[in-house]
Amino acid sequence: MDQPVKRHTVNSEFDIKGMTSLPRVDVNYTTLDEDGKLIDAMVKIGAKGIVNAGLGHANVPNAVMESLVKAHKAGVVVVVDSRVGTGMVTPVGKFSKEGFVSAMMHNPQKARILLMLALTKTQDPKEIQRIFNEY
Repeated sequence: MDQPVKRHTVNSEFDIKGMTSLPRVDVNYTTLDEDGKLIDAMVKIGAKGIVNAGLGHANVPNAVMESLVKAHKAGVVVVVDSRVGTGMVTPVGKFSKEGFVSAMMHNPQKARILLMLALTKTQDPKEIQRIFNEY
């Protein structure tokens, strides 16, 4: 029987014993002509991370990109993902140059949980990208 290639369960580096809460991570489902105000509000109410479920391969309108960049500059970890049903979101220039994390094969819901766990360890986007690559 083949073994899973991703880390999981007892092989995980995460330990939430004794924790009563996890860092706040919100999900934004991008729409055409979105203005980015929902992302701005997420930052204002204390999000430590944002998973942005963009269009195909995580693409977003310009105003959303501007809000995501502002969020990142404010110290919020941004994970770019896609709202489409299947496909990998790989690191691409416009997102990686901004310091965003690529969700890889995780859908937005799973990316949110993984980001919450990752934020218990680090806020470094490079380290969080490693986590998204391994899990």
